[in-house]
Amino acid sequence: MALNDIVQVLQQISFLAAVLAGFSVTLLIGLLSTEKTKSLVAAAAASALVAAVFLGITTITGVSGVISAILDPGSASGPANESTVYGAYSWTSISFLLGMFAFFVSLGFSGWVRSRRFGLLSSAVAASAVLVIVYFLVFVVRAF
Repeated sequence: MALNDIVQVLQQISFLAAVLAGFSVTLLIGLLSTEKTKSLVAAAAASALVAAVFLGITTITGVSGVISAILDPGSASGPANESTVYGAYSWTSISFLLGMFAFFVSLGFSGWVRSRRFGLLSSAVAASAVLVIVYFLVFVVRAF
């Protein structure tokens, strides 16, 4: 993939991760302010925290890769810091996947705070989303 394409992907993933990190923090605050003391509330809050952290890492590494490519464009033969941008792309991709999976886990757990029925529904929907993402990554993109 060309460096300009990677920079565009980094910009898009960074923006998406920042928005989802905000949702994760909002979910975390909502779960921490609830009166219920179920162990699933703690699990949902912990997974929302993990999601917010990984999505924050995604935002920082993605923006760092973009800044690195913009500030040091290199010579006509190519950028002097191409390995830095590719490294940022790797870290961004890994942390984004981990953050997304933790985000879906927190969504799955959060339904159990309301009721057993809603917990089953939210867990099924979150598990389905994870399965679709894994299928897409393995069989369509062939990332693994």
